[in-house]
Amino acid sequence: MKKLIILFLFISASLMAQNRSPFANSGHLSETMGAEMITDGDFSSDTNWSTATATITGGVAVMDGGGDLLQTADEMQADMEASTTYRCSFDVVDGSIDFQNIRSAGGNARGCEDQTQTFSVGSHYIEFTTPESLLGTGISFNVNYTTYGDIDNFSLKKVL
Repeated sequence: MKKLIILFLFISASLMAQNRSPFANSGHLSETMGAEMITDGDFSSDTNWSTATATITGGVAVMDGGGDLLQTADEMQADMEASTTYRCSFDVVDGSIDFQNIRSAGGNARGCEDQTQTFSVGSHYIEFTTPESLLGTGISFNVNYTTYGDIDNFSLKKVL
């Protein structure tokens, strides 16, 4: 038992020296993050968001029947950069979200390939790296038409 504790402490110290968490797989964030890039990620108003079939009401983004959340570079606190890794985090507070992709708003350069990944109630994040030739500015978070759920606490930060 002592050897196991010493091994855990050694691994923990090694990871922390690299600015990584020993608990990276247990829901704790491991990387150092840059400043918040999203304006009004708590959805207290819909002023800084454009939506397709989604609506913003009651402090959440209601994503019933799919659609996207769009924030242009003018509305964001900072522009995304090419060949850069970002973390998009959000809380699903009701229902579930059938995530499809994240892309630059106004462009077709996707940060991650089309995929369907279902997120149920809880806190989640998606890391993606923008392509070398980033088209458009801003961010578009796209969900599948099978989605019936609410999102809150939407965040986008650069992984440093």
